[in-house]
Amino acid sequence: MRPRTVSDEQIIDAARACLLAHGPSVAVTTIGERLGISGPAVLKRFGTKENLVTRALISETPPDFSQGPEPGALRPQLIGILLHIERLLLEAAPRLATMRAGGVRASQWLDRPHPRRARENLLGWLEKARKAHGLTHPDLDAAADLLISLVEARGFLAWVEPTWVEPGEEWAERAVDALFGKRLSKVSRASGRRPARVGRKT
Repeated sequence: MRPRTVSDEQIIDAARACLLAHGPSVAVTTIGERLGISGPAVLKRFGTKENLVTRALISETPPDFSQGPEPGALRPQLIGILLHIERLLLEAAPRLATMRAGGVRASQWLDRPHPRRARENLLGWLEKARKAHGLTHPDLDAAADLLISLVEARGFLAWVEPTWVEPGEEWAERAVDALFGKRLSKVSRASGRRPARVGRKT
């Protein structure tokens, strides 16, 4: 038996590139040609084109922030969480749109949409910050909704036209400060360790 020279991961990466470039109608043979293999060889690995499309376009699941803050000041941690969620949703938007255009509903493969999961995780983080560190806010549910809605809006606009969205981190800093004011700056854990931004290299 001839050994496989192309891995499943390589096929998934090639399928993702082809689908995002040409849309859901792209032929399996086109995906195979990108890797030097036949269309039937691609389908032999994944069974159906729908399975391949789904594997290629289902994006990374938002991490679970609900365990609460890490040691250190809360403000940079919350800003880092928003930036990390934004990155994931920016990646997810064109992928999910391509799936939908191809007649594949994300709800068939995801038990909860990524924005809903991200909102639940963010609310869990805020509630832990309130219980353990004294963070005060009149309505944490509303705060989580507003922050996730802002991230979703930025993701949609950036997908439609990247120049419509202000780059950088200032949007997250302004959003956090507008919702919480000086509350986050005053709250820190006793260890005093410098916090790492979620999803960013330190």
